[in-house]
Amino acid sequence: MESRYQQLTPAPTVLPHGGKLVDLVVPQDKVSAIKQDAAPYPSLVLTHRQLCDLELLMNGGFSPLTQFMNQRTYNSVVESMTFPEHNDLLFPMPVTLDP
Repeated sequence: MESRYQQLTPAPTVLPHGGKLVDLVVPQDKVSAIKQDAAPYPSLVLTHRQLCDLELLMNGGFSPLTQFMNQRTYNSVVESMTFPEHNDLLFPMPVTLDP
């Protein structure tokens, strides 16, 4: 008797853009120490869009980015849609912490 259910084979893993998934989320056991280290620094109030960009940086949604773009990277992305730090990888959208 044939099974009504097909056996599914797992889909091949898709590599993240740039080949490495960036994970900047702080492990729970290090949160209090990092907060204490950061206490002397000024704080910023971020807009909703800035918070979304920060979350995407932290969870790898903007891989291979590990920080907001500097001027050199920003100019390269705007002019040629390439990410110079990663062998001119295609990256069509500048990601900056704008004022």
